[in-house]
Amino acid sequence: MLENTRKMMANLPTNILRAYQYTLAEYYYIIGEDNKTEKLLLAVIGQEAFENSYFSARLLRYPIYRGQHPELARKFVEIYENSKDFVENMDCELLYISILFEQGKPEQAFWLVENLIAKARKMQNKLKIVEGDLLKLRLLVTTNGDQRVIQNLFIEAVSYATENCIANPFWFEYQSVMVVFKEGQTVFKNEFSKEAYSFIVRVLAADPKCGLSEKTKGPAKKQIDALTEREKEVLAELAEGCTNLQIAEKLCVSLATVKTHINNIYGKLEVNNRVATVNKSKAI
Repeated sequence: MLENTRKMMANLPTNILRAYQYTLAEYYYIIGEDNKTEKLLLAVIGQEAFENSYFSARLLRYPIYRGQHPELARKFVEIYENSKDFVENMDCELLYISILFEQGKPEQAFWLVENLIAKARKMQNKLKIVEGDLLKLRLLVTTNGDQRVIQNLFIEAVSYATENCIANPFWFEYQSVMVVFKEGQTVFKNEFSKEAYSFIVRVLAADPKCGLSEKTKGPAKKQIDALTEREKEVLAELAEGCTNLQIAEKLCVSLATVKTHINNIYGKLEVNNRVATVNKSKAI
């Protein structure tokens, strides 16, 4: 199936090809095909698209989280800190925080991740709440942090994930998540609702190659309904194939506002690119 998709992508616009590359890298990483992930990433490094901090962050988070290829981390930090056209983006922040921590700057990393989580809560970007909670959880596990704080982060992450059927972040942070879950299993049984406890058990027991069973999945319609009216308008324009600039002109808003709406849509629908966004909306 992946090979057929690759052939179909050959003559499509660059932005769609980028989305495919990201999705493929994510798939390889989650199923443990590290060599294929790295081969794809190294091929992307030579592309002009890599200079886009958002695109590079979505790809580089995988080898960076494994502590490999420090030269890629340095290049991302350089792009992130020096880009004049940089638009604030939580995916870039998540990667930047991880790199700072790995470079021996834990205080700055903790300060930034706490701000990111607070911002995600304010925006009700549930995917980023989950990702932020699990990133902070990993940092605390690594530094032997307070167990109650760690457990509270896990409880919040699972609560939001259950409501919106968010599984990938738990697979992504699987090692630290499993440590926390096993050590606090008795606590979590008492703290979680039956639905939440059942959800996280199924997520951690699932094979990422197959994803979650239909029984575990939540109705996608609820995710669409969670969008604001303006976000639904942006989603409709995305489905028409409009660029960010075209959407801004049609809706009479700034380009930065369009990008913010798109990031919110990604979070609420638990997707990471336009192709997945449109496919999910069409499935309703």
